[in-house]
Amino acid sequence: MEKKITGVLIVAAGKGIRSKSIIPKQYLHFGNQTVLEKNIRNFINEPLINFVKVVINEKHLDFYKKAIAKIDSTKLLPTCFGGKTRSHSVKNGLEAIANTGCTKI
Repeated sequence: MEKKITGVLIVAAGKGIRSKSIIPKQYLHFGNQTVLEKNIRNFINEPLINFVKVVINEKHLDFYKKAIAKIDSTKLLPTCFGGKTRSHSVKNGLEAIANTGCTKI
């Protein structure tokens, strides 16, 4: 029987313009974690999930590095960069995991 590989693609490349904040909403703190960190941790802690790939805005690399600084998991794959629209960002993320053997995303 073929092993099922389940991945999570978190598309977090938005600028957060509607939130009217200098900091994109995925990097705002919710308690002692950023919104993005909380979501990544939730997926990493799920035993049925094999990996997590995050798509970010390349201008937010410093925000991202701070958000994941306390996460130490081989399930978290290197990030990839989004595109001009959400659909472009999703496409970039899917292309980035194309060779992972993922059977469910």
